Amino acid sequence: MASLWFLGWVHGWLSGARAADVAYRKPPQAMLSVLHAPEILDGSLSPANNAMMRMTPVRFPPIAELAQPWLSLAGVRVAPRNRSIGETYQNGETYWSAYCQLDLNTGAQIAVDLPQSAKVGSPVWSADGKRYAFARIATHSIELWLGEVGSAKVRRVEGVALNRMLGEAILWMPDQQTLLVKAVPDSLGEPPSAEAPPVGPGVQETSGDGGASSTYEAVNVLRTPADERLFDFYARSQPKFVDFATGIVKSWARADLIADLSVSPNGALVLVETVHRPYSHVTAWDRFPRRIEILDLRAAKVGEVADLPLSESVPIGGVPSGPRGVRWRPTAPATLVWTEALDGGDLGVKVPRRDKVMAWDAPFSAKPREIASTEHRLWSLDFAAKDGDILVTEFDAVRHWSRTWHQNADRPAKPRLIRDISSDERYADPGLPLMQVRGDGTSVLLQDGDQLFLRGLGATPQGERPFLDLLDLRTLKTQRLFRSDTNGFEYPFAVLDVLTRRFLTRRESPAVPPDFFARTPGNQVAAPAGEAAWSSDTLRLTRTEDPTPVLRQIKKRLVSYKRADGMNLSFKLHLPPGHQDGQKLPAVMYAYPLDYTDARTAGQVGGSTRRFARLGRSSQLYFLLAGYAVLDDVQMPVVGNARRMYDTYQKQILSDARAALAAADRTGAVDTSRVG
Repeated sequence: MASLWFLGWVHGWLSGARAADVAYRKPPQAMLSVLHAPEILDGSLSPANNAMMRMTPVRFPPIAELAQPWLSLAGVRVAPRNRSIGETYQNGETYWSAYCQLDLNTGAQIAVDLPQSAKVGSPVWSADGKRYAFARIATHSIELWLGEVGSAKVRRVEGVALNRMLGEAILWMPDQQTLLVKAVPDSLGEPPSAEAPPVGPGVQETSGDGGASSTYEAVNVLRTPADERLFDFYARSQPKFVDFATGIVKSWARADLIADLSVSPNGALVLVETVHRPYSHVTAWDRFPRRIEILDLRAAKVGEVADLPLSESVPIGGVPSGPRGVRWRPTAPATLVWTEALDGGDLGVKVPRRDKVMAWDAPFSAKPREIASTEHRLWSLDFAAKDGDILVTEFDAVRHWSRTWHQNADRPAKPRLIRDISSDERYADPGLPLMQVRGDGTSVLLQDGDQLFLRGLGATPQGERPFLDLLDLRTLKTQRLFRSDTNGFEYPFAVLDVLTRRFLTRRESPAVPPDFFARTPGNQVAAPAGEAAWSSDTLRLTRTEDPTPVLRQIKKRLVSYKRADGMNLSFKLHLPPGHQDGQKLPAVMYAYPLDYTDARTAGQVGGSTRRFARLGRSSQLYFLLAGYAVLDDVQMPVVGNARRMYDTYQKQILSDARAALAAADRTGAVDTSRVG
């Protein structure tokens, strides 16, 4: 027995010694040089369109940060040390290490004086574009910091540790001088033990009703009574008002499991959504019971929209019953709007109308009133700046079809159909309306009189060419202000000035990194159908250097072909640096099958070969640096009736793959016997 123990000890010692000597395995130097290259800056545009924050992203946080203890609670991963929030499937969150303010009128830049070794979130702008707030991930808390446009200085707000476990924690009041934040309660005490013995049996109840529901949300769910106590502790937050000028902090209302806070346009009322028991051990917290209340600035209850029950068994493709998407109407002092299912949230129920839109006016003594309804599931509801006009978009999940209606929220009249198109349609997609943030922080449709600004990707058989249009709501005719040329990929980022129609674009090409340009429309020109009807003068605002020149040696082209049944398909072929014509390479095929109801739209080309190649934290394109070819965005449609298409799923996927391999073979660059 002693000899067996000794042998086991020696084996364990040798194994430990070998493990201690093993370092992290690194990829080839060609990959490392790209992985460690400087980052291209991200951009956050102010609502007033006067400034942009250029932000330096941190692609790879330190291993020690990822390896710290994390709790998985009801779909959220939280670090007990500082309440940092992780992504659903991994530890850590996206943050930035540097800020630089960019003046969109002059192109002048100011480097913001952030704390050393900063880990900061995106700026939360005031509506007037003069101020911003941001979260800083510190060692033991998430701090609140404030800054002003035109100044490099920032300052920390003492007495506030943000709690972002149940969503965003920073909100500007309509006066744009005060913030309402979700903070960790001051007297919360020590967290409960994750290892505490149970005080009773674990109990889960069922109604006995059958019904299929999706299972993807069952990630990091609560599993024990101890988990429930930990969720109570870490999800609890205290609302606090913060005066921007003085930094004075005042607590408001009681601490609770607050999912969302929003303030009425007149600044007098706050909509508060709180989560409460009984919790589920099957779904994430967003399906837990939720109480939606209206409080005044003294925290007195003014009204209650609903107390929604646990929603564990929402049908696949369905929605929870009861009010959903509750928010303040942007064009009224204090009116709530929300959507309710008329079919119990189940697409399998046959009803003439699936959803209704309700409105409830302060002082909330009268009953809510219906202002719209839809034959299919409501997709979006957007308000115009005046006259009660709204755009109501509905989506038919069975047909993959979208319709948008122009109607009025205050005056009953027959809705007017202004958009009627397959949701899978790329080539004829008219684009989506742009929004604008007004001085009180509310968001409405961006308009020039009766004209809406529309933005789209502009897909064509040769690739995407983004555009900016004006749609006249009276005639439903459009004018094209801008369309990206065929040499690069230029995306209309925002309209900077409605009167002059000056707009911001981000332009890139295979050889040139993305940069921002301000464009001002000039003279009207004779242009072919689909092209811009105006010339435009440009002002370059940024100048980015290529951080990875080796990637410019990658060759890429669009490969089009047909499936055995005649369906048009395509993929983007990427060839590695140094590839010689006629050289056949092993390849990696990257595809994500999608379902369609129409073969015509299934084969339409998406994406563009005219973009600047960048590799993120994980990308199939890294194989290019190891000498592989990459078949990227390989189209693998599954086409048929939405209720029966998966009966032929395997057959269609195999047909898609065979067609792609045959097309790859015809390029002469891919060894189709070596494809992963």
